[in-house]
Amino acid sequence: MKAVCSQCHSEQKVDNFYTQFDALVVTYNEKFAKPAKKLYGMAKKDGLVHGSTFHTELGWHWWELWHHEGRRARHGASMQGPDYTHWHGMYDVAHNFYFKFIPELMHLAEKKGMSEKYKREVGAILARPEHQWYEKGFDQDVMKSIKAEEKSRYKQ
Repeated sequence: MKAVCSQCHSEQKVDNFYTQFDALVVTYNEKFAKPAKKLYGMAKKDGLVHGSTFHTELGWHWWELWHHEGRRARHGASMQGPDYTHWHGMYDVAHNFYFKFIPELMHLAEKKGMSEKYKREVGAILARPEHQWYEKGFDQDVMKSIKAEEKSRYKQ
């Protein structure tokens, strides 16, 4: 692919594009897709969901994370479309993961008497650094760092 891009663009531009694109795919995979796939697989194994993916609310949330929203984010990044990468992609992935998929999974686990098992699994995922904002919010040090970066970036 780089050979095709290099027909019109400099090596540096091509390398920078692939660095950013690959980073988005890794972020999506590691932060959302793999954890959600693991949890959905557990839910199927534990009998929290039955039938095809499209017969349950949790299945729909999983499909949207993986195929609909996730594909849109990855495709948006591959085509250098920031709105599809972020607002119609990763924003929707994150919203679905935190506010639809996880709550529905916990609801189903509670109905089956498996709350503690799923609290441990979800808790381990949300304790990872990339999810800390959700569990803990931003402390004063993080906010100072964000404001300093903004001041430097925007020359304020």
